[in-house]
Amino acid sequence: MREKENPLRNQNHRFSPPERRRKKPLILRSGAEGGILKKSCFSTKMIKLLIVSILFSSGYSNVLPSSEISVVKRCITVLQYDPSDFSRRSSSGCDDVEIVSRERWGARTSKSIEPMQTPVPHLFIHHTAMRECNDFESCSKMMRAIQNFHMDDRGWDDIGYNYLIGGDGRVYMGRGWQRVGAHTYGFNRNGIAFSLMGDFSNKLPSEEMLNTTKKLIKCAENGNYVMSDYKLHGHRDAGCTACPGNTLYEHIKEWPYFEGGPLPGYSCRGKK
Repeated sequence: MREKENPLRNQNHRFSPPERRRKKPLILRSGAEGGILKKSCFSTKMIKLLIVSILFSSGYSNVLPSSEISVVKRCITVLQYDPSDFSRRSSSGCDDVEIVSRERWGARTSKSIEPMQTPVPHLFIHHTAMRECNDFESCSKMMRAIQNFHMDDRGWDDIGYNYLIGGDGRVYMGRGWQRVGAHTYGFNRNGIAFSLMGDFSNKLPSEEMLNTTKKLIKCAENGNYVMSDYKLHGHRDAGCTACPGNTLYEHIKEWPYFEGGPLPGYSCRGKK
């Protein structure tokens, strides 16, 4: 039987699966990453269950009442990915960036949660190496396709990137600011990744996409998600890949904080 062709595969782009999870001290922060809790999640009992669930999914506990799992998962989804997007509300540099929540683009629930300590020293630029999208409907459809590919074909816990930029000039939320991604081998726990939707090997993204990406970078700076002396890289600086495409890579070389590779730990494994 002929193998089903996957539109997300591209020989010039190496996807990077998650690194093996290391045990490390769990850091609980004030404020909800990605949003504000809904009323149904405010009870003391529910907060307690949320904490237990976070410990459970991070490998610190193996006990979670089965009768509460579905409710906890719903509240965790709200906690991480509420449409109001806490970072956009609280960071002055994000006021002019439209961030599409996971709920709006139709995301599946993440399989697990692994918090990431911020600020981080690295910010990576990727491209999806696939067809472009130009409006909310097509970009949302593309987001669902990428998530399905990452979760079902690659076996990852969620879509790999922290945020993606669509051809419509919107930012689409992936894992958010403070969740470990699956994007750049060796740098998932100390780096954030933005991916531009499209293949930019031989052409630049639109001016609107580039401007949105710059605004999102400013948002990361103002929100203290990256260190004050962070470095900006292309995916190829950390491993053997053409990502984010030759044309886009040459362009971001002129952006502030850029530092080319190979970075320490550079890998040609093609896997994270």
